Amino acid sequence: MIRHPAPGARSTIAPVRAAALALLVVLPASVAAQSADDDPAFRPPGEEVVLDPGPVSVNVGGTVLAPAWISGVSGFGFGVQTLGVFHLGEPGANLASTHRMLGLYTLAGRWRLESDTDLYWGGNTWHANLEPRYDGLRTGFYGVGNPPPLADAEEYEPNDLGMVAGLYRRLYRNLQVGLVYELAYHEVHESEAGGLIESDPDLIGQDGWISGVGLALAFDSRDRIFSPRHGVYATYTVTGFPDQLGGEYDFTEYELDLRTYLPLARRHVLALQAYTLISRGATPFWRLPSVGDLPHSRAYGQERFRDKTLGGLQVEWRWQWSSRFGLEVFAGGVTLDDDRRDLRLDEMRPSLGASLRVRRPMGDDAVPMRIGGAWGDDGWRLVFGVGDAF
Repeated sequence: MIRHPAPGARSTIAPVRAAALALLVVLPASVAAQSADDDPAFRPPGEEVVLDPGPVSVNVGGTVLAPAWISGVSGFGFGVQTLGVFHLGEPGANLASTHRMLGLYTLAGRWRLESDTDLYWGGNTWHANLEPRYDGLRTGFYGVGNPPPLADAEEYEPNDLGMVAGLYRRLYRNLQVGLVYELAYHEVHESEAGGLIESDPDLIGQDGWISGVGLALAFDSRDRIFSPRHGVYATYTVTGFPDQLGGEYDFTEYELDLRTYLPLARRHVLALQAYTLISRGATPFWRLPSVGDLPHSRAYGQERFRDKTLGGLQVEWRWQWSSRFGLEVFAGGVTLDDDRRDLRLDEMRPSLGASLRVRRPMGDDAVPMRIGGAWGDDGWRLVFGVGDAF
């Protein structure tokens, strides 16, 4: 599933403290890394490199990042994120499998816990993923629509519990088909008295369960999971949430994610993405497609805009100037509306920015850590994360 945020994408902190914290965590890890001569990506062409001669290639604990932030909505918070990289089967036989864990805590006593496991095996014939999560952090609600009815956020505390599981099988070469199941529960734990959530007839009583099954088609010709240099990644997923599956709402989601990676030079890559998410039926407000704290909308806070139809485009130039350090510059925009026929380019919410990329030189398993800034309609925002944005 692609609609969940990229690892680390939601963590936002005040600029000075953000930079200090990220550098304290990221730079020591990179200084302790291997030399550039040990990184296959920077060896002369034709020179053979054997990363692991054993029957199972394992590379775990490649990155540890401790994010923290100051937010007027969530309050002061701190936490830790880990991302382990490993391989199943013979060395080089499968793409990298990953396991990510994230834990965040605020002084208001609220938590966010996430886990994300992706497994590739059987010569990439099989791919499985499991994503349990809990989110109880105080957040802002601006209403539904573009522009939303509220200029200033209405604060509320959710209890959001969910799980997504998927199993994919290769049909032919890079083409895969998969089944996806999602179960989630949402309740408004606390909200502003007399606010939209408590007074709007369309929003009152939208707590409850959703349960859905989806069919996915995927095409993946990337040369590697992290920092791909060439290839195409495309997924189309249709997920139905009928009340017959035990949920309390009846709606359907259509998600299309198209990405391509073009090598411009030895250390330069151009990444492009087109993305759309459409929800049809009785979709609860907390499940609507949203803009903010997601790979396609890095310049906005979590769920800054919501509506039933979302479409976005972005481009990112990546320059890996050494085995440890690189730079990315990105530009894109997202637009929303109630109906896909009413989406307009002149109403796109822009996200422009740049990030420093720091990584341990671990060959194809090198995981970039990103820290930088993004600009949008709401001004500048500091962003950082683990792994590529897309």
